[in-house]
Amino acid sequence: MRLGAVAQEGANGYYRLLLPLMALRERGHEVVHVVQEYKRVIDIAPLAGCDHVHIHRPALLYDDGAVLTRLLEAGISVGFDEDDNVVDMPLGLEEITDQPWAPRARRNFELLLEHVARVGLVTTPSDL
Repeated sequence: MRLGAVAQEGANGYYRLLLPLMALRERGHEVVHVVQEYKRVIDIAPLAGCDHVHIHRPALLYDDGAVLTRLLEAGISVGFDEDDNVVDMPLGLEEITDQPWAPRARRNFELLLEHVARVGLVTTPSDL
């Protein structure tokens, strides 16, 4: 089976997505890794021919979910992994912590919820 992994560089994508897929590679599956770059639309060209693509923290915000449509139209099964429980993130957190990412994370999670019924697999600690 040819499996696609889309994740940002960093520890979370590594342990949530890449390590499990490395174990599948050891069992004979082919794994294609695409780095999800900040504020960039995901390049699906390297994922052509994949049976399934799993996206860690899908950055749907930058193309409004069109990446999901492109993958599905190519006949590729898609899954999401969202390990940030932004539903329980208190409003005003960005002011308290001086972090500008909170509104972006909330909007991205809203987009994930809009598209979640279109994917075949979701892994998350959150209550969807």
